[in-house]
Amino acid sequence: MVQFKTVQLMVALATLKNWHITGLDVKTAFLYRELNEELYMEQPKGFKVKGQEGKVLYLKHTIYGLKQATLA
Repeated sequence: MVQFKTVQLMVALATLKNWHITGLDVKTAFLYRELNEELYMEQPKGFKVKGQEGKVLYLKHTIYGLKQATLA
């Protein structure tokens, strides 16, 4: 996982050395960020708990495909 301080350091170095940044590949950009609102989702197929199929999951962190992920 990339820490924000690492990205800051790379951008600062690029600025000081007059480097050109062509792109950054951050695979977990939308993961691990806490949500600012209560959000629930249905259990995904293949991960449903037997006997508790009607229950929903409370999301504490953002996930891929979540509309609120880019705002978090």
